[in-house]
This record gives sequence, C-alpha cells and structure tokens, in this order.
Amino acid sequence: MSVMKMTRGPLALGAASLALLLSGCGATTTTSTANPFVTTATLSGKLHGGNQPVVGATVSLYAVGTTGYGSAATLYAQTTTVAYGSFSFNQTAITGATGAPSSITSSYACPTGSTTNPDPQMYLIAKGGETQGTGNGNNSAAAFIIAIGKCSTAASANVDMNEVTSVATMAALQQYFNPVTESLGYASSTQSQQGYVNGLAAITNLADVTAGTAKTSVTLSATPTGSTNAVTVTATPEFNQVNLLANILAACVNTTSNTSTNCGTLFTNAVAPSASVTSQPSADYSSINATNEDVVQALYFMLTNPAAGGSASSMNALYALVNAQAPFQPYYTTAPTDWTVAISYASASTCTVSSGTTSTQKFLTGVNAPAIDAQGNVWAASVGTGGGLFEISPNGTPLTCALGATVKGTSPAAIDINGNVWVGSTVAANSSYNLYKWNSMNSALESTWPIGSTAVPSTLATDGNGNVFYATTGGVVGELVSAATSGAPVTAAQTLASLGSSRTFYFMQADASGNLWIPDVTASNPSSIFELFSSTNTSGSTYENGYETSTISSSNLYFPYGIAVGQNMVYSSNGAGSGSPGVSYRWSFITPDSSTHTASVTTSSVELGGNYSVRGVAVDGANNVWQANNNPGTGNWVTGTSTGIGYGLAEISAAGNAISATSASGTGAYGTNTGGFQKPSPFFSIGARGPAIDSTGNVWVGQNSASAANITEYIGAAVPVMTPLAAAAQSNLLGQKP
Repeated sequence: MSVMKMTRGPLALGAASLALLLSGCGATTTTSTANPFVTTATLSGKLHGGNQPVVGATVSLYAVGTTGYGSAATLYAQTTTVAYGSFSFNQTAITGATGAPSSITSSYACPTGSTTNPDPQMYLIAKGGETQGTGNGNNSAAAFIIAIGKCSTAASANVDMNEVTSVATMAALQQYFNPVTESLGYASSTQSQQGYVNGLAAITNLADVTAGTAKTSVTLSATPTGSTNAVTVTATPEFNQVNLLANILAACVNTTSNTSTNCGTLFTNAVAPSASVTSQPSADYSSINATNEDVVQALYFMLTNPAAGGSASSMNALYALVNAQAPFQPYYTTAPTDWTVAISYASASTCTVSSGTTSTQKFLTGVNAPAIDAQGNVWAASVGTGGGLFEISPNGTPLTCALGATVKGTSPAAIDINGNVWVGSTVAANSSYNLYKWNSMNSALESTWPIGSTAVPSTLATDGNGNVFYATTGGVVGELVSAATSGAPVTAAQTLASLGSSRTFYFMQADASGNLWIPDVTASNPSSIFELFSSTNTSGSTYENGYETSTISSSNLYFPYGIAVGQNMVYSSNGAGSGSPGVSYRWSFITPDSSTHTASVTTSSVELGGNYSVRGVAVDGANNVWQANNNPGTGNWVTGTSTGIGYGLAEISAAGNAISATSASGTGAYGTNTGGFQKPSPFFSIGARGPAIDSTGNVWVGQNSASAANITEYIGAAVPVMTPLAAAAQSNLLGQKP
C-alpha cells in the first residue's frame, strides 16, 4: 500500500480497502451512461475445496440483512460452478431498481431506487458440489462464504472461495452471522453498520481473497495526523491458526458425502455455544444436526465457542483431522487451546510531531490500555518514557501520532461523548501536571488543563454527561465539568474525593447514572472499590464538590485490578497473581444499589484458567466479561504439556460460567490455572493489559509493558458494543449491543 495522508470518513475505509484488494484481472467493468452509480460488469470467481475445484455447487449472491444481527438476507442472484470451479454473475444497470429481482438468475442489479438501503452490502455463499473432482457425488456438507462489500463495487471482485477465505470472513463477521439461516445481517443502528464495515477491513488483513491464501503480514503506511513524516505499521495475522481452521474444514469438504467419518468428527466436536453469550441470545440451534449441517455452520460454532466447551477431547479430535499433507501450509503443529484468531500490529517507525515535543520512541510503543472511538479507530496513550498519543484505523493503518514527550509516561487515554481524546502526563509543565484534550475532528491539541503541582494523573474516565474524571498517584479523584463541549470546561479542575496517599488507581469507569467506579490495588489494602456518586448530602464527611464516596470492601475482592460496567452489574477481577488459584483467579460480581449506594459482592464459582495477575477487564454486548492476564500459566490444557505460551485473555459469561478453556479434571499442573485464550509470540511477548471491545466485536489488548511495541486484536471474538464507553453510558447501552 502506498504512503498517503489519511482522512476521516465513517464508512469509507473498510469498503474502499476491500474493493481495492478484491479487484483482479478477471473482472470487467463498463460504466452505464444511463445510471453512472451502477456499472455493467462481471463478478467472477472460483470455488475450491482445499486445492480441488468444486463443480456443480450452487453459488448465491445475497444482500446483507439490515434488521438485526444475523437478520434475513435477500437473495439477488444464483448460479452453478462449472469446469475448474469457476462461476460468474453479470451486474446490469437498471435505473430505478428498488431491490431483489422477482426471478433469480445469474444477473443482478443494484437497487438504485431504494431509499432505505440504496447500496447494500453483499456476500456470496456456496453449497454442495463434487468436491474431489471424481464425479462421485454431491457433498452437501461443503459450504463456503465470503463478504464482498457494497453492491456498487461488487462487480470489481474476482474471488477464490475456499476454506481460507471462509475462515477469514467468518472470523471477522461472526457476530453478524446466523448459523440457522446462514445469513449475514446487522442492526439498523449506525454503529452496527459501522462495525460490519470495519469487519470487512479485517478480512483483507487475514487473507488474500483473490488468491485464496492466508496472509503472513500486511504493511500499512501513511503520514498520520500530528506527524510530519510517514509511519509504517506491520499487521501480522495468526496465519497458522487460519490455515489450521481451513484444513479442519477441508478434511470434511474433501470427502464425497456429509456422512463421511471426517464430517461426523467435525460436526460432533464443533460444539455449539450457549446462545446467551452470543450476539443472538434467542437463537435455537436444534434444527442443525449431523444430517443437514455444513462446514460453515461448524466453523461458526468453533469460533463462537472457541474452547469447545472446555473439552480437551473435542479440541484434539478436531486437530486430528489434519494431516501432514493438508492443503494449507503452514499450520500449528500442536493442538491449540482455542480457535480464536488474532492479529498483532507493530511498528518500527518514529514520527516527528507537529504538536508537542518529539521523542525517539517508536509508534505503538508502551500501549497498555487502548480506547475505541465511534468509528472503531483505536487510540492509545503511551506509558513509555518517550510518550505519545497514537491512533490506528480498524485495519491498523496509522492515523494519528501526536504530542510525543509532552505526554511522557501518560495515563490511559479516555474518549468523551464528542470524540475528544483525553490524556494525562507524568511530566509537569508550567509548574503543574496536566490533562490534554486532543480534538480528533480538528486533529489538534485543543486545550491543556492543570490539575496541580503534586497531582500526577494515573487514570482517566469520561461519563455520558460530558464530564472528564481523573485519579492521581496521591489518591485524589478530580473532575473537569462538561469538558466534552467545545472550548473551556464550565469550571476548572475540582477535587471530588481525597481517598488517601497510599491508594493506587489504574482503572476507573462511569456507569449510565454518572457514578464513578474506582478499584484500589494498593498492596496494603487489597480489597476495596470506591463508588463516587452525585449527592446533596453536604454534611457528610465523604462529600466534596457535589459527590459523595461509598467504599465497597469484601473478602471476595482481592487486588481488584480492573473495573468494567455492564447491565445492572459491575465486574472486577482479582489480579494479585501471587496467591493460590482459589485467591487470585476469581471474578467478582458487584451488584450496586442505586438508592443506598451499597453493593453486594459475589465471586464466580468457576476458577477460570489463565486468570493470573489480571491487568484489566472489559464487558461486551452480551454482558460477558473479558480479562487480560499479565503473568499467565504456561501449561497447555489440551496436550497436558508445558509450552511456554501465555494466555492473554480469559472470558466468563454474565451468569458466571466459563467460556474460556478449563481442564476437564479442574486440578493439577494443567488444571484450572492454565486455561484461557492462548497466543504465542508476537501477540503477547510480555503480558496483556487493558482490553477494549469495539462495535465489530474485536477485542483489542495492550501489552503490560512500557517498552513493547505492539497491540493485539482478537478478531470478532466478543459481542459488539457501542463506542466510546462514554456514548454507551449516555445511551444506557453498557453491556449491550449497539
């Protein structure tokens, strides 16, 4: 990709990138003079099961549903693969077309006359066919899927539909897929559509959709805002995992019947998730069984229940379907503990900043706690000695590199309801420590706010009312009132609570009522979470400047390192990492009382694997809780051996049930202390910290280091959320889908 100056557009990036990468020499295009919005062209491709062409398969072109996650898609055209697995669709220009044709053929027209969805997102799904080129019959279990972008650009596509491109599509868009109807669909909200489009960009980071191969790396270069020079980010997808998943599917596809032994093994061991933890909690999978299941449905089950329900036998059975001559190379040579797919984003570039003090620190270095804006762009303030405010697009393209050493060793970034990005600095300027407001729309430093000569900021949060909160290393919690609005805040920084100089605050979050939740991880007092709430009780000893403090202490809280607000619940994880599994690995569920501002604290009965030295938690759109692990175990619960591979993430449902892997026995060296979502280097070279979830369902995780120069994305693994968190609080959508 050539170096370019980046501009912002809420829905343009994913679609434009996809159209560029999908186009190939097999596509022909003629502009229609009657209606220049639509072209007359050919959407072409080929269908492969492994390396074998699939002949006689039915290929269908659909418009993505728009009434909900996995909502009903609309069939536009249909054809059959011929020699060498080839197929094509003819796009015609019909002025005033409003939707799908009344009779389904291999030709289609984009609905230029539609007022509700004039340029729908499209995808292809192929089913059946002779999968070994032997003429020995139709394999009804063979199925493939690929998303191809907007209708107006679909005819520029020349695709290879195979298991790799199916894995890339399903991983990126799994939260939008309904396995019962096998349809892709998003909700009517702008952010749900945004999340879908951002997912398209992830597909092109995982696979070359024209060649049908997994990508080993992608180079993304641009001159980001705030920098005077170009920056390059290298995206390294987990290609071994993509190929492994593709090979497992191919083991079933490349048989002559859905009743083959390989297909039976796949369908038995690709265990469906509990619908309650997915984007479609009312789904009923009972209609899918061994007689009618296909590999696309099995792939969905593997990705949405990535540890096969914690069954080592199922994980091993699926891995055993792959042999040394498998069609997609290379793949993992040891059975993984989960089926999630990750991408690492790293950079060796430095930038000369036009606003702030330039440092020699590399782009994306010291990213501990990423934050997501309304467009799905990822922001991070570096905790490294060189400082810096960084932003990348949903596919990893560098967008902002600003401030540099001005925000040296900064606290995590926070995004307000208007999209402004706030950071603090551990470096005093003009006799004060400061908070800095970066206006992302104007791409400029808008204001600097002093908070005191001893008030070193340690964490930040924003609420749904436009207020910005900060905590300091001296145990002070303060506020900038209405700071999200343009110009100066209504008042200067004011103190809300003085909780003691021994307190240590690294994370905090506001709920939908504007209450602020702050966990204390001080070693001498490892069991407290504070709630700050608006109050008129001016006589109270814990009252300051309109807020009162409630202290929540419980034996169930032990180093509550991280806080996340969901629906009617606040979550924390015990993060000391030095005690026994029964002490250090638990989840705490805090049920607040909005009238008395007290809370009951309970602990999950499941001692999740990998929950060791927790460094941050997040809640997704189904109220599932995700935690980052800094010092995870190294045992592989599937193989029962030590691998030296860390477990970056673990997940639990709102009901307190493990979604991440756990040992079948629950004891021993490879028991409850070694499960979780496991990734090798370069994904977590030091340890994970500060997870954040976007509107696609990707989980972004920082490194627990001031020197590591990369950020990790788990593709589509979580249920989508509204971003930024302040906007979710404003709309009362914390812990819910947008």
